This record gives sequence, C-alpha cells and structure tokens, in this order.
Amino acid sequence: MRLDDGSLFPSNMGIGATRNPDLAYRMGLQIAKEYNDGDFDLFGGGEAQTVRFFRNVGTSTAPNFILEINELHTNTGDIIFSESNCVPTFCDIDNNGTKDFFTGTAVGQVTFYKNIGSPNNFSFQYITDFWQNLLIISPALDPRHGANALEFANLNGSGIMDLFWGDLYSHGIYRIRNDGTITNPNMVVADSSFPHPDSYYSLGYNSQKFVDIDNDGKKDLFVSVLYLSQTKNNFTYYKNTGTATVPSYQRISNNYLNNVDAGSNSQITFMDIDNDGKKDLFIGNDLGQIEYYKNTGTTTAPAFTLITEALPLTIAGFNSAPAFADLDGNGTQDLLVGTYYKDSVYYFKNIGTPENYNFQYMGTGLQALGLTTLGQASTPTFADIDNDGDKDLFLGNSNGKIYYYRNDGTSTAPHYTFVTDFYQSIDVGDDSTPRFCDIDGDGDYDLFIGTRAGTIWFYLNTGSPSSPNFVLQTTTYKNINVFGQTCP
Repeated sequence: MRLDDGSLFPSNMGIGATRNPDLAYRMGLQIAKEYNDGDFDLFGGGEAQTVRFFRNVGTSTAPNFILEINELHTNTGDIIFSESNCVPTFCDIDNNGTKDFFTGTAVGQVTFYKNIGSPNNFSFQYITDFWQNLLIISPALDPRHGANALEFANLNGSGIMDLFWGDLYSHGIYRIRNDGTITNPNMVVADSSFPHPDSYYSLGYNSQKFVDIDNDGKKDLFVSVLYLSQTKNNFTYYKNTGTATVPSYQRISNNYLNNVDAGSNSQITFMDIDNDGKKDLFIGNDLGQIEYYKNTGTTTAPAFTLITEALPLTIAGFNSAPAFADLDGNGTQDLLVGTYYKDSVYYFKNIGTPENYNFQYMGTGLQALGLTTLGQASTPTFADIDNDGDKDLFLGNSNGKIYYYRNDGTSTAPHYTFVTDFYQSIDVGDDSTPRFCDIDGDGDYDLFIGTRAGTIWFYLNTGSPSSPNFVLQTTTYKNINVFGQTCP
C-alpha cells in the first residue's frame, strides 16, 4: 500500500494487523486527505462492490485506520459503487478545494462523483457514469475493455489535471490530456503508450502513480502490473530527469523494491556454488528456469546479487525445483531439478570445479539415476537419513506425500532404490516441499514441509540418526502463513 507522499506501509488481505484495516474485498485502495486534519484517510472495497471509509485516528507518521463508514452513500442516500478490480482515484477536478471521486467501469467508462462538501466533511454527489464521454477500448482485432486503474496528475505545472489510465486489456498506459481549464476540464485521449520514448509495456492491467520519490521537486512515475500472470518485473520506476514543468521519464528499474522476485510457484534452495564459504541462492520459477543470486555479503549478513535469471540448463517443463548434492564425491555440487510434469526430474552433473560450476545434462531421473516413480510436481531434496555416509533422495509431490529413494550405492557412485511413495505416512494435503534440518542440535535430522496452504508442518525426529521417527509437532510452524505454496 502506498501513501500519496511516497511512503509505504504493509497491506492487509483481510487478516487483521496492528493499525492496518481489514480489507478482504477486491477494490483498489486509495489514500486521500478527505478531512483537513493533516493526515491521510483510507477508502477501500466493501461487500457487493460498495466503498468503505476508514478514518485515520492516528497521525501522519503513525497511521491508525478505524472503520467509520461501512457503506458510502451519496448526498441523496444512494449507494456509491466501485466495481471490483477497478482502482478508483480522487482529484479536485474543479479546483474548489475538495477532492472528487472517480471510478472506472468494466465497459471502459468513468463514473464521476462531485464532492459538494467541505475540506473538513466530504459529501459526494453522483453526476454521471459517462464522464467526459470517455470510452477506452483496447486496440485489437477484437476490441475489448475491462477493469482499469485511474490516476490524475499535473505534469506541466499549470494545475490542470490530466488523466492516466491502465486497462486490463491494454499493454501500455493511456494519457488522457485535459485541454480545458483548472476549473472546467475537457478530456481528450492523447496517447496509449505513455511515457515516451521508453513506453511502458506489460501483459496488461497497469496501475500508474506519480510521486516525487527523491524529493527533487519533480514527479517520478511508478507502474505496477495487476495482471495475475505477470508475477515478476512488475513494479517499474521511471525517474523524472526533466523538470517539474517539462518532465522526461527514464526507466531505472523494473523491480523498484530491489527484492528477490522469481514470481509465483518459486522453489528456493541455498548452496555455496563458488566455494567462498557463503551460501548462494537458487530459485526455480514457474517458467521452468533456475535463477542464481550470488551471496555478495557475508556469512552472517548475506546480500544476494542476481547473476542470471536462467541457468543454461535443458529443462522441459515448468515449476522447476532445484536440489544440490555432491553425488559423485568430486567436490562439486551436482544438480537435480524437479518439474510439474509427472515422473519428470532432470539430472545435471557438475563437471566444473568447486569455484566454477559447469552443469552437464545427464538425462532424466529415470535415465541417469534409475528413478522409476516420482509422481506429479516433484520437489527433490537430499539427506543422509540412514547415516551411512551417502545422500538419500526425497521428493515432495502434488498429492501432499513424500517419495523416498534410499541410496544403496556409495558417496561416489549413487544407486537409488525406491522404498515408498508414502514416507512415514506423512500427508500434508497438497504440494509437499520437504526440507531436512537438525533444528534442535541433537545430531539427527528433523523435517519441515511446505504446503500449498501456505503453512509449514514441523516433524521432530524422536528416533536416531540412522533410524528416524518423525512426530508431527505443528502444522503452523512459527505461525508462518504466506497464503500460497511455501518452500522452507
């Protein structure tokens, strides 16, 4: 969630959090100074596409939003609606000192509610659902319209507000120029590929915001992508390298928060791949690629720098899940990759050095390692579960169970024997992702399992290093819930 002054605070998806309103409905959130008290208040979605109002009873630096109006009405008592998935906005379009309310519709039009109240007490009057006769339909062989995100901004210092529009079916951003005056708008669709020359392009459903993020007196541009399929590179920052009256936008980053973002269904693992004593990060993504982030920090204060978004591997599938182990005892880390497809894992032998990896494709799990039964959506991991000096293999599965292959070979020549597809009768429901770790320091492996539900199941090993017995302790380890597939 973003404040209009550019600051950030965490969003809430209806779970309840300190000073954070309970918003479980799918309307874009908007912050506005609807009361002239120096802080921002919040408007959010309610049931049946209505609008709720949360007053900030905190301060501008420590907001505390309290639900004050559960269903916003006009001055005549009619319900104010804002369609689900549309992102509305506020703008003092007539320069009378109060912010009016604008919300898009799925038919490509704009509904306008004029604020006839005062700076201290808003009151919205319905004016039209076809404001300025605007109709946004994407240019295509089959013209379409859909949900949208609206934003007003004055970029030339005149005080006259232009409208910027991101549409569900448009790859770019519309600029709707205001050729009227500061009190009497006249909106004209001027552009569908803002900004120039480096126009923004995505899968669609862009949401744009203007804010002076670097406090240089010029409005910069941020664009997020609401389209569900674009799960990475979806928060772009354009710096205004021009002036406050003649802006020029230079794209700085497609990942403004500079966090590690591999998209949905990502599977992570850590391995010191360059033998510098620090664990590097590898992430399998939903495209079947494996991203590599080098640890450029320290062992106690890691910092991960993206080296490549796709290791040069031959993988036919998606939702890749990497696992490393030195299977041939030559001091380099070999790689096994699970995918979503049934009975589909891939083995890559590291023929490089401990400092410089070089992965050679050896075949599928069946061809290279004799893995005959793997199930769907394999998530492999290695652990010497019987304490005999070689790495045994475990694979999570879409059915929530764990497949177990015992290594009956040696530490330099593995030979995997299928034991069970229901290891220790463990079933976490859907999409198990197992990880072994001696969490209590007693010399044997304990077991953590990620789930589709977003929680982590924890099993304590009450057996021994060579004969484990896993006992469920909790299905919500440390109360972690990421509301999607977890990979511990």
